[in-house]
Amino acid sequence: SHRWSAIDWANQPRGEQIVTTLQMAARPTTTYGRRWRLPRGRGIEGAEVSPPVDPYLLGLWLGDGATNAGYIHNAPADYVELSAGIDHTISRDARAGVVRWLPTGLRAKLRAMGLLGNKHIPGAYLYASRAQRLELLRGLMDTDGHTTPRGNCTWAQKDRALAGQVAELVRSLGDRASVVVAQDARSTTGESCKVHFSPAIRPFRLRRKAGRFPWRKRTSTHWPAVETVEPVTSVPVRCIAVDSEDHLFVIGRGFHLTHNTHRWYTPRLKHAYQTMMLNIPKRRTADAWSLEV
Repeated sequence: SHRWSAIDWANQPRGEQIVTTLQMAARPTTTYGRRWRLPRGRGIEGAEVSPPVDPYLLGLWLGDGATNAGYIHNAPADYVELSAGIDHTISRDARAGVVRWLPTGLRAKLRAMGLLGNKHIPGAYLYASRAQRLELLRGLMDTDGHTTPRGNCTWAQKDRALAGQVAELVRSLGDRASVVVAQDARSTTGESCKVHFSPAIRPFRLRRKAGRFPWRKRTSTHWPAVETVEPVTSVPVRCIAVDSEDHLFVIGRGFHLTHNTHRWYTPRLKHAYQTMMLNIPKRRTADAWSLEV
C-alpha cells in the first residue's frame, strides 16, 4: 500500500494522481505499453562542503590522472586550458604529444582521502551542493567525456564502479543516465564502460567541447516508466510524510520521486474537511456536532 504520485498514460488529462503499488500492479499496461509514469525529478540540492580537493580538479584526476599518483595527463592543446589557475609543476612524459602535470599538494590529499590506487567519488562529493557536483562532472567530462552536435553526451572509461558513480552524479543533477558495459580486449579490466546522458546544463568547461551544443532545456520531457511490479516478502516498514506542498521525496540511486503520505493530504479530502469544519458553526439552531477519526 505504498503511495506514489503517478500519471496514467491512458488517461493523461487527469494529470498526476496518488495511487498505491497494488493499484499499479492491477493495471500495469495500456494498449500503448507501460501505463504508469512517475514525475520527473530535479535531482537533489545538497549542502555546500569544503572538500580537500577542488571538485573540478578531482574530476580531472579521476578522468585522466595516474591511478597511483597525483599526475594528470593531457594533450598539449587541452593542458593549457585545463590547468589554468591551478598551481602545478610539469614532468616530462615518454609518450609523445602528452603533457604530464602535477597539481601542487594533490598526491598527499589523494592519499589522505584513500583515493590513490582506488579511484572513486567520495560520498561527500556525491552529495555536495548542486554547483559543486556540476564542477565535478565538468572535470570528468573535460577529460573522459565527449558530446555530439545534438548534445548527446558520453563519458567512457574502464572502471565499472566509477561509471556507476558518474551515472549517479548525473542523476543527482536531475538528468537521466544509462550505463553500457561491453567486452574490450584492449582494456586492463577487459571491459569498456560508457555513461550516456543528454543534459540541459553545460557539462563542460573545455571550450572545444562546450561549444558543440547550445545546452538548453529539452523540448521533450521524460517521465520514468514503471517497468514491472513484483510481489516480495513483507517486512516491517515505517511510512513517512514530507512537509512540502506536493509531499514528494527522493528515493534510490535513480533519484525517483515517490509520495507515501497518508491520503489525508490529497487536495480533495483536505477540501472536504475544510468545508465541513466551516459549516459546523452555522448549525446554531441545532446541536452542533463533530466526528473526527
